[in-house]
Amino acid sequence: MNVQVNSTDGYDLIEYVEKGENDKEAVVTFEGPYPWWQGLFNDILHPAIDTAEKFDQEYLGKLNPQYGAGPFKVENADFRGGTVSFVPNEKWWGDEPKLDKVSYRAMESQATINAFQAGEIDAAGVGIKNNLTIAADMGDSIDVRAATRPASILFTLNSKAPQLADKDVRHAVFAAIDRDQLAEIRYNGLGYEEEMPGSLALYPTQEDYKDNLSEVLEYDVEEAKSLLEDAGYTQGDDGYYGKDGEKLTLRYVLIGDDEVSKSTAAAVQKMLKDAGIELKIEERPSSDFSKIVSERDFDLLLSGFAASDPFGPAFFGRTYASDSTLNKSGTGTEEFDKKIEEMQKLPTRDEQIKRINELESEAFAEYGMLPYANGPQMVGLKKGIANMGAPGFAVVPKENIGWEK
Repeated sequence: MNVQVNSTDGYDLIEYVEKGENDKEAVVTFEGPYPWWQGLFNDILHPAIDTAEKFDQEYLGKLNPQYGAGPFKVENADFRGGTVSFVPNEKWWGDEPKLDKVSYRAMESQATINAFQAGEIDAAGVGIKNNLTIAADMGDSIDVRAATRPASILFTLNSKAPQLADKDVRHAVFAAIDRDQLAEIRYNGLGYEEEMPGSLALYPTQEDYKDNLSEVLEYDVEEAKSLLEDAGYTQGDDGYYGKDGEKLTLRYVLIGDDEVSKSTAAAVQKMLKDAGIELKIEERPSSDFSKIVSERDFDLLLSGFAASDPFGPAFFGRTYASDSTLNKSGTGTEEFDKKIEEMQKLPTRDEQIKRINELESEAFAEYGMLPYANGPQMVGLKKGIANMGAPGFAVVPKENIGWEK
């Protein structure tokens, strides 16, 4: 089986693993210093999943509770209906969970807030104006909990698409996008503002953060037009640029049905039109996301990823390396990959972060990824739910979630 993993960052430095004092302790030895070792142990895979075939196939459309552990176990799962329920796991050796049952339902954004308003579910994201307005109208029956969200919202350009193979064209597209206007759309009605993000390695709220994007990009419609003309494009009577008889037309794949995403797509379409670039919007359901991303079925895509820990520098390689399966822009070079590998061998966190802040501007200058928001994490919860909401980097044990007495 041909296997391509997302990343082996950190894991490839593990020399050996030994049993500790008992069956619940393992001792991991690295071949040298690795500053981000804590981030390797967020998720532990059952040792029975020891081949790529098992990893890819054992959970497809079926449950394997013998491979799991934790305070809850699956009671029922409806793969077609998109529901799953959990009950306490009698074999759990830790603290007893405070809830008797937990149920999840997969729904689009509008359906989720409607179900929350109707009392069908106990929690829903309210980080967009429409949802927050509905939550506010629910009064004292709910709580809204908020925190700065450790996430990156970004645009990705597919450099493998024929019209985006030229770096100058990609630069022109990003130069035509007014990130400040898009942030206003995203945070409209939320009473929230933030520093415009300029890194995918660290967040503005973190120590050692540096804006590495502004060094290589600024919003400038006239520069966008100039870049296109330098790349051999000419502007037609309809206002759009073309080359060799072909109009510069890009496809924006819009995923989901929330109003913010739709408004963002329409705004970007207008921005690119002003720069002479035609943008066609194609709406797809959220269920198509994995297929769209894995097949690079887009020219321009709005997406995001959240961090589960504060060790973002550890993931620099999987973000920017040319052969990373997570770098869906397809940008990067073998030469830059070698620079990443050299950075990863530096022995201390400070040395790695310093080098990352030098390298990231070079990565952004490939014009494959454009961050424009981190944003707030806002969650509406039925009154009385404890230890749940907007945790930021905090890790709340699932067994501690419950109802206030």
